[in-house]
Amino acid sequence: MKTVTLKKTSRFRAHSSFALFGTLFLSLSLLSLSSCDMKWLEHDLQVEAKVDGTVVFTGTINTFNDTLLPAMDPAAIPLNYAFAGWALPGWAFGQNAFSDLYKAKGLVRYLDVQAYAVNGVVTFNSVVLPKEDMPKAYFTVGWYDKEATSGLNSKIIANFTPVFYDFLSSKGATSKDLENTVIRGYQGNVGTIGAAITSDGDVDVLIGVGKNITSTGGVKTLERVDSLPMGAGFLRSIARLTDTDLAVQVFAWLQTSEALDALK
Repeated sequence: MKTVTLKKTSRFRAHSSFALFGTLFLSLSLLSLSSCDMKWLEHDLQVEAKVDGTVVFTGTINTFNDTLLPAMDPAAIPLNYAFAGWALPGWAFGQNAFSDLYKAKGLVRYLDVQAYAVNGVVTFNSVVLPKEDMPKAYFTVGWYDKEATSGLNSKIIANFTPVFYDFLSSKGATSKDLENTVIRGYQGNVGTIGAAITSDGDVDVLIGVGKNITSTGGVKTLERVDSLPMGAGFLRSIARLTDTDLAVQVFAWLQTSEALDALK
């Protein structure tokens, strides 16, 4: 039997050469991107948050990494004043000014703030105002920002927020209402957060607290449900502090699987 050998035609050789050239071109393009464009993409900016000129927080951001601004230390807030948020350079009090402030746990993205950088640093300054000048929030949720105790952290709350907003929207909340919705973390022991919650005086519901939020924390609650699963296997409480129809609806929703799944 004769062995048949298939010879490559000139057309096949041309295709092979073109494929090889294409591979080499792609490889060179990727090397060029990694050596030039990728350096721009990975350029870091430093983020500072200041209170009365003193840096209280630093973070690093780039195209791929964001940072979260902290809450202002309650001890640094004068009596009968409230923390309004963190302001970029040029912020001024006036109409719609509050929507430009970064709240506690506010997400800072590179592309949003790069124009404010000076020598590679983006500076935020705290804004505190008399309580009577503070805008009235549409709804305020307080959460216990102490993961070792509550099981909750910023990542969980970030996942919870859009689910909560969807619920509010289903109850008639507008986009403006959602902008004026506050989800505020409280740090410290029970006595510390209790004092801060009472001082703020605007929290509608609490999540992630313990049974002692009233006895030790001194917070006056209208209703509380205990032993709800949150975080990685924690059993925690929710509490209702105000008597509005929306607070009652939110409190009931927080006990549903939809809400509790979003808090894990």
